[in-house]
Amino acid sequence: MNYAMSLDYQSCIDCKACEVACKEENGVQLGADKQRIWVTQVETSIFGQPFISLHPSQCNHCLDAPCVDVCPTGSSFFGIGGIVMTDKDLCILCKACMEACPYDARFVDDTHVAVDKCNFCYDTRLVNGEMTTACQATCPTKVRIFW
Repeated sequence: MNYAMSLDYQSCIDCKACEVACKEENGVQLGADKQRIWVTQVETSIFGQPFISLHPSQCNHCLDAPCVDVCPTGSSFFGIGGIVMTDKDLCILCKACMEACPYDARFVDDTHVAVDKCNFCYDTRLVNGEMTTACQATCPTKVRIFW
């Protein structure tokens, strides 16, 4: 069984509850450049009227993940259920995985001096038998659907 997450972009209200829950659950440092999940705002217009489009995003746990292919130490690897994982102890901070990621879903965790990313709350929830992520559990409009 592979884990996956769907995102209902039209339901996002940019409340940031998912970002806060993720950082709290996973001990991610504060700061806009330190995030496992995020919501991007894109300013556009529809029929000449200004419009802000919201795009929740995160690691997509690619089936053929380029970040896994380029990692020279095996720090990036496929875990249980197809989750793309990182082993912070093996990471040499070469950032090849960051460059290879088509979704810009990786960042440097200065606390562990390693690259980090979303792992569907594997360490804090999935290993304990919970079948929801922190971001999904806290979202008031149910943008993120994990299965």
